Amino acid sequence: MNSIEIRKYKEGDINSFYQAVSSSIEEISKWLPWCDENYSIKDTDYWIKVKVPQIWQSKKGCEFVIINTTLNQVIGGCCLEQLDLVKKEANIGYWVKKDESNKGVATIASNYLLTFGFEQLKLKKIKVIPSKENSASVRVAEKLPFEEIIEVKDGFKIGDSVSDALIFVITKESYIKKTS
Repeated sequence: MNSIEIRKYKEGDINSFYQAVSSSIEEISKWLPWCDENYSIKDTDYWIKVKVPQIWQSKKGCEFVIINTTLNQVIGGCCLEQLDLVKKEANIGYWVKKDESNKGVATIASNYLLTFGFEQLKLKKIKVIPSKENSASVRVAEKLPFEEIIEVKDGFKIGDSVSDALIFVITKESYIKKTS
C-alpha cells in the first residue's frame, strides 16, 4: 500500500477525479451532500479550478486528492476542514472510490493529514466526526491514534437526514507520544 499519496489538486486531475466519484456515487452520496446522481464533469471542473483554490486561499481548509501512484490515478479525496488557525484545530474528511475501499487508503491518507496538520500547520487538535452509521468511516477513525471518543445524539446531518455522530479527537501532544 506504499503506492498511496496525497497532494494538492491539479487541473490534470479532472477526468480521473470525475471517474472516481462517478463510479462511487451510491456509496459516497450517503455521507457527502455534494455527491448525487446529478454529479457531472462540470462539477468536477468547478471544484478543482475554482472551489479548491478558494478554500486554500481562505485558509479555512486544505483539500488534497488521494493518488494511487502505481496507477497514477485519483482514488479519493481528503481534507482538513473547518480549519481554525486561531484555535489551531481542524477536522479530517475523506472519501475513497468504491473499488479501493477496505484497502487502508483512507487510513493512510488520514495519517498524512495528521502529520501535515500537526507539523506544517502547527495545529493543537484534530478531529474526525463520522456518522455512527458510517461503519467504514468509523473503522478508519478507530485505526488512527485518536485518544478520545465522544458520542453526540443527532450530531451528523446530511440534508434532511440526521444520525448520531462519533467525535474522535487527538491533540498534538498525544500524537507525538503515539507516533514517536
